[in-house]
Amino acid sequence: MAFINAILIIDVAIERGFVIYLYEKKMLPLLPNADVIKSMVYSPRKIRVAFSVRVGLINTDKQYVRSV
Repeated sequence: MAFINAILIIDVAIERGFVIYLYEKKMLPLLPNADVIKSMVYSPRKIRVAFSVRVGLINTDKQYVRSV
């Protein structure tokens, strides 16, 4: 069974805690069975959080970009 990864990248100019808050409150456009990649890239003004979403048997890659 082949799985296609959809990447959700969130660019925020705020603390990581708020991103986790939005994630827990389901306010981010995540697909079911989302797996959070345990890596973050910090820049002086932004925090990038990448989510890997398994969408199985979907023949296209989708990318979601949300500014908070």
